[in-house]
Amino acid sequence: GGWINDLFVLDSFVYISNYDTGFQIVNVANPVSPQLVGSLAIEDGYFEWLDVSFPYAYVTGEDEDWFFIKVINISNPSQPIEVARQNFSTEYYGALLDVIVRNNLAFVVTDRDLQIIDIAQPTTPNLIGNWAGNTGKAVLNDSCLFLAAGTFGLRVVNVSNPTSPVLTGSLAVFGSPSGLAIGGSSNQFAYIASGNAGLQIVSVANPYSPQIVAVCSIPTQAVDVCLRDTIAYVADGSNGIKAISVQNP
Repeated sequence: GGWINDLFVLDSFVYISNYDTGFQIVNVANPVSPQLVGSLAIEDGYFEWLDVSFPYAYVTGEDEDWFFIKVINISNPSQPIEVARQNFSTEYYGALLDVIVRNNLAFVVTDRDLQIIDIAQPTTPNLIGNWAGNTGKAVLNDSCLFLAAGTFGLRVVNVSNPTSPVLTGSLAVFGSPSGLAIGGSSNQFAYIASGNAGLQIVSVANPYSPQIVAVCSIPTQAVDVCLRDTIAYVADGSNGIKAISVQNP
C-alpha cells in the first residue's frame, strides 16, 4: 500500500520509494506474481526520488527538519540497510525534484538548485558542488545535465568539473516542460514533454546552442516522456500514453 513516488528496475527486482511506507524491494522474477521481499521503514518524514548503483540505492526525502539523501545497502534484498545520510536545510531548499547517480556522483535536484555529492565512499557522502538556478526533472548525458525547467524551458549544465558546475546552454520552448529524454543518433536529441504544447524535439548536438527541430501535438498535455529505440512514449495526462515514432526527428 501507500503512495509510490519513484521506482527503479534492475534485473529481477524493482526498488520503490514509497511516500507512506518507506523503501521497498519487490522480486518480479515471476511478473504475474510479484513478491515484496525487503523493506526499510522511514520513522518520520517521507521518501521521494531514488536511483540505484548496485549494491546501493540512493533515496531522497524530507522530514520536519531536513531534506536528505539516504544511502541504502541492497546487496541482501531481504534486508536493506541504511549506511549513510546527507542532510540539506529545508530553510533554503524548496522541493526535491530528482536524483541521478553516475560515476561515484549523486546529482540531487531541488526546485532551486543542483547539489552534487561525492559517493566514491558510499558510507561517507560528501557535498562537493552546487549550481543555483531554474531546475526540473533531469537527464545526465556525458558531461551535461539537461533540465526540464518548466516555464524557464530547457537548461543545460556542464558538470565535467563537479565542484564547479556551469550553465552552458538554454532554450526557451513552448509550454512548460515537465519531463525529458535524451536519444537519437549519438544522443543528439532531447525529447521534451511540454504540457499543452506537446512533445518538442530539440537538437543538442551542440549543447551550448540547443535548437528546436520539431513539435508534435498531443490531445491534452504531455506530462512526461521516455524513449525506447525509435519510439517516444508520452504520458498524456488523463488520456493515457501516446506512442510516437521519432525515427526521423
